[in-house]
Amino acid sequence: MYTIDWIGTVAIGVLQDGKPRFALVLEEGQEVPPEFKVGDALRVENRPAHPAMIAMGINHGYYEVTHVPSGKRLEIMHRAYGYLFQ
Repeated sequence: MYTIDWIGTVAIGVLQDGKPRFALVLEEGQEVPPEFKVGDALRVENRPAHPAMIAMGINHGYYEVTHVPSGKRLEIMHRAYGYLFQ
């Protein structure tokens, strides 16, 4: 199970089974919905772009993050992590 560890201005910290797992990076201008609170459960599903699209520099893949208590969804775009691979 994933839960929110912390909420920052540019990322959300995520725990898996109570241990730090990863941070979800927000794009410029993107905000965390007010329903998201530290300790709340999340469902995180990967929605990747096709590898051929990525090879052409078009990465429209994303993580679909669902706030379990409210059902509110947030899309974390894979392109936000692009700087890690340059």
